Amino acid sequence: MSLVQVYSLSSKVSDSLTSIKRRFVFKVQYLGKNFAGWQVQPGKRTVQGLLEETFSSIVQEPIRVIGAGRTDSGVHALGQVAHFESSTSLSVEILLKAANSRLPYEVGIFDLKEVDQSFHANRSALYKVYSYWVLVSEKAWPFLSPWTWKVYGVYNLKAMQACLSFIEGRHNFKSFAAADGSSKTFERHLIQAGVEEKSLADFFKHTCDYFKIPAPLLSFKEEEAKLLCFYFKGEGFLKHMVRNLVGTLVEVGWGKRSVEDFKALLAVQDRQQAGRTAPARGLSLIEVGY
Repeated sequence: MSLVQVYSLSSKVSDSLTSIKRRFVFKVQYLGKNFAGWQVQPGKRTVQGLLEETFSSIVQEPIRVIGAGRTDSGVHALGQVAHFESSTSLSVEILLKAANSRLPYEVGIFDLKEVDQSFHANRSALYKVYSYWVLVSEKAWPFLSPWTWKVYGVYNLKAMQACLSFIEGRHNFKSFAAADGSSKTFERHLIQAGVEEKSLADFFKHTCDYFKIPAPLLSFKEEEAKLLCFYFKGEGFLKHMVRNLVGTLVEVGWGKRSVEDFKALLAVQDRQQAGRTAPARGLSLIEVGY
């Protein structure tokens, strides 16, 4: 074998080794207010786009970040999961520190680790958990505004709980799907759904614990405000499904619809007959299960 052939062979081996991709997975938290959602969109600031730019600058190669699911504009995440591939030789510790040092205050990543090629952030997911916070108060609470949908009046908690118990399991949720959604099928499996009354202390503990920030010390009387925490655990969700469910459930809770009216919406499969779309700011992706 000539030197030219030896050099050519070694070059091919070297190119092959450097092209081997490592797969990394991480959890990411973000405040949705200043983003046009998760997915990359031309000319818009998105979480996926920001992460791709950040990791590309660190490893000096184009990076594509794949998330467990999409979140809409204004929706928060406390437990989004994503993965990417890179031929970098950097350790996971360096990647994590470098990324968080470059990311803006609205985004933070943690639990970054290397996984094998069989893992896929989206396709490997078994379920997702979302929470939605509703603030019931006539008083203004500016600190809570970015996280909650504020309403007021007397509500029927048991009526909302009855509705949520009814939709657990596999159903056609077309009445609660966004009119501009791209889904071809509307059956989804809700593993668990519910709503609980919470105090302001519960809310701050929930939110601040996830974001690892100190809870603010506020002076308030419990009777001045109540919080409702809706939660949904499912194998998959339609666009705006949770927000449309909450918007309709609030109407049930405040007596504008009956429990039987709500149940009938599953059968009619007509988005126009369901309630309003609750604001994005109250919704958070809490957990992705694998």
